[in-house]
Amino acid sequence: MDVAIGETDMPLPRRFINFLFICYLVFSGSRFALALEESQPIHFSGDKQIWDRKSNKVEIFGHAAVNQVGETLTADYVLLDLNTRYLDAKGNCIYLASDSVIYGEEMHLNLQTHTGTVIRGRISNDSFTLRGQRIDRLGSGHFLAHWGEYTTCHDCGPSWSFEAEDVDMKFGGYAFLSNVTTRIKEAPFLWLPYLIVPLKTQRQTGFLFPTIRSSGSDGAVFLFPFFWAINRSMDMTIGLGDYSQRGSRVETETRYVFAGKNSGTIRAFYTADRSFPEATNRWALDITQNYELPWGIDEKLRFTEVSDNLYPYMFPADVPGSGEVFLPSYLAFSKGTTDVSGFMAFKRYRNLLNSAPGDPVAQKVNFDQRTVQVLPSALLTTNDKFTKPLLWNTPAVGGVTLGFENFTRAAGPFDYDASSLGLPFGAAVPGNPPPFRPGIDPLREATRISVTPSVYTAFRPFEVLSLLPSLQYKGYFYNFGGLVPNLSRGYLLFQTDISAQFERIFEFPEDKDIPRAKHLIHPFLTYSYIPWVVEDPVGHPFMSQISNAQKNNVTGYNFDDNDIVPIGYTQSGGNYFVPLGNSMAYGFTTQWIRRKGSGATPLSEATYQRTIEWSAGQSVNFIELLHPVDPNNPHPLSRFFSVLNLNYDHFSSSTTYYYYPDLTDPSTRPAISTSASWVLERATHQRILTYDRSVSVGYSFYKGINAPAPTANLSGSINFSVSDYVLPSASVSYSFITSQLLGASLGMRLQSPSRCWGVSTGLGYTAGLPGLNFTFEWTLNLTGSGFGGISDFANQVVSH
Repeated sequence: MDVAIGETDMPLPRRFINFLFICYLVFSGSRFALALEESQPIHFSGDKQIWDRKSNKVEIFGHAAVNQVGETLTADYVLLDLNTRYLDAKGNCIYLASDSVIYGEEMHLNLQTHTGTVIRGRISNDSFTLRGQRIDRLGSGHFLAHWGEYTTCHDCGPSWSFEAEDVDMKFGGYAFLSNVTTRIKEAPFLWLPYLIVPLKTQRQTGFLFPTIRSSGSDGAVFLFPFFWAINRSMDMTIGLGDYSQRGSRVETETRYVFAGKNSGTIRAFYTADRSFPEATNRWALDITQNYELPWGIDEKLRFTEVSDNLYPYMFPADVPGSGEVFLPSYLAFSKGTTDVSGFMAFKRYRNLLNSAPGDPVAQKVNFDQRTVQVLPSALLTTNDKFTKPLLWNTPAVGGVTLGFENFTRAAGPFDYDASSLGLPFGAAVPGNPPPFRPGIDPLREATRISVTPSVYTAFRPFEVLSLLPSLQYKGYFYNFGGLVPNLSRGYLLFQTDISAQFERIFEFPEDKDIPRAKHLIHPFLTYSYIPWVVEDPVGHPFMSQISNAQKNNVTGYNFDDNDIVPIGYTQSGGNYFVPLGNSMAYGFTTQWIRRKGSGATPLSEATYQRTIEWSAGQSVNFIELLHPVDPNNPHPLSRFFSVLNLNYDHFSSSTTYYYYPDLTDPSTRPAISTSASWVLERATHQRILTYDRSVSVGYSFYKGINAPAPTANLSGSINFSVSDYVLPSASVSYSFITSQLLGASLGMRLQSPSRCWGVSTGLGYTAGLPGLNFTFEWTLNLTGSGFGGISDFANQVVSH
């Protein structure tokens, strides 16, 4: 009835009729799909069949088989109820499903709900095997076993297994085990009250399998980990154990992942190290974090601290820094807009080569207070702005960069120049030191502000050359906290880049795998000119200390490279700085690029290989050429460099060559570093087994100025898998300078044919260390997806 017009017999609107028709189709389709699912045919066969048509049940005797889409069951005897789709099977029962194979003496299954019970059964797939006196199938891929046995071994009589009173396993989920006995070849090894094996990429609270290994410096290592899933966004791994050669060990790793890019990791380590009397309580902290702050500010943190300066060398797996001079930490903030980009950082460096005079304990333990820190530094730069078109209809581009650095340290604003007192450079000044001598004793604290406006444009005359002239002024202002007067200085730098690119494509129609290749040549010239330099006041102590250091061939009397105006040649900086006062840099890059894939392969699917890439260059200093500092020994040429990379299928190599023409000793002028590798095969076999047949060699030579030690070293390594299960390896390093073996190692990796355990052993020698270093590590394939220990399994998955 339409109340507005009083009509009682109104036709239904067309939209409403269409809606009812669609609902009818959906409902009918759902019923039809359900009926189709329920009426999926069941096929059965056997040596003898008895069919009770009244109850609609079938008994099958001898070679009984029941089949429906995606499932097959065979047994000696089967009783099948066609109404309920429920079956009872006995004798040599085998059930084939899409996710596993189930064996048992008896099976009671519902083919409609995919649930049931297996008596004295075994469940297997490519990853693991589960045995049990009674196994309940709670759904597709979900099993509950009483007095079950779990293993990833594929051998008969598993190499190891977990026997548990109850096992709750779900494919793509977890295996929860309680009252667990670890067995090695049927022998009890370790009891655990509770164990969780992750079978998916998510985490849950539980114990992980312990780490068991051995090394020469640590001794036998045993670490028992516990994994704590704090919530969906945070988790923690806590490991307790012992190093037999050192002492008790505790390590933790906390991970968190929040919305967006917000994530972080906190790693902490503690070792009661009785082998290190200078600091028996040894610890390390390593924190990384990325966070999105309000107003679009990105924050990045990396904080690393250790109890002593030798910690990174003795525990290289805990924190970075092994083989490095400094251990850096930083906190940085950045933000970008359409007009400007800003950056602020707080950096701290821990000097691992602390040279505290006369105190060997402090050299190993204490933080070096003489290290200059940059707290903070900031950079603000405008995005490039374009002007109206100029010559050849090309606009100019300009911008400004502002910088701020605060150099500070705990040991005071200056050092004493020991060399001026007849002592070795860097030595401590004994007794009562003299008063500060401006221009001689190096300043170590200052605040520096920089302003760098720049403008450039680009031309392409004749469509062959690329011409890029630029002009920038680098201005600096220094404040030394009242110790010496403030300083303003700067210089104007003009540069022009000229480059070209020539290329040609070669066709190889007879080669089906490499149908074409391209040869590319890219030559370049860069002219640099500094017309004038401003310094106020002239002869400032800071500039004098830098000048004195350059005259005496000493480095380290400036804060960083921005304090040096690279006009002409200096002995201390000739090997590192290209003079820009009036110079020309020249060089080239050439490449041979192969297109891999048949001629019919689309460009989007083809791959490209840089088979040959060679770069070389040098610069000539016109100031030194026309007016040398030392007319009897001019140095017009800078360091020559050449880099050659080869990559051809199984072979790859990289060679870097430098030549320093300004060094007086011809034997110290060249420096070369080269390496080559031949990989016959490097792959993963049988889903998880490492297979590697490769050979690598390397050579380095350098005897130049300021080298820590002359180097002429030859090194080599080989990995050669005898089979999928045996991987021996060897390496050696030899010094031609000292005619000494620097190091050597022999290793063996054994991977069980059962694919459930692996053993790595090694014997190594390092020059300067007593005796041989023996290592041993046993790893398990807990999840069926690969070998690993505590950290490997903890890091296999990511929190959500």
